[in-house]
Amino acid sequence: MGFLDRLFGTQQHPELDPSSETAQRLDELGEPLKNLAHDLRDKLEVVMGESGTFVFVGKPPKQFGVMWLEDGKLVNFKEYAEKNKLSSKELNQLIERMKSAYTRHIDEERFSATLEDREVVVHPSNQFEHEMEKIINSVSH
Repeated sequence: MGFLDRLFGTQQHPELDPSSETAQRLDELGEPLKNLAHDLRDKLEVVMGESGTFVFVGKPPKQFGVMWLEDGKLVNFKEYAEKNKLSSKELNQLIERMKSAYTRHIDEERFSATLEDREVVVHPSNQFEHEMEKIINSVSH
């Protein structure tokens, strides 16, 4: 079943233990993440590390958007790229680096959780979060 789940995108993840540290941290992220879960119908995957949180929207690693929490607010990668005046080439390079990072961590344990009456995937990974942070911080404009 694992192969077919991956092929058709219906992979099931174990339920996140509500008493776990990860569940408590997810709850502490508060309104920005809950609003996103309420407003978007696309699949959401929340990557949580020690120092930050990234949200993949859509179907990574092929078609996706990325947002992250900064000072309690969600930052949209597309708006971030426009603000930093990234060229198409720079933007594509960053996207490819994000795809590669996602692929490197694809076999790590993920969990299912409910936010605003919808299921989201929670991916607790300090290493993945740090890698995403490095990619975003590599923008030097």
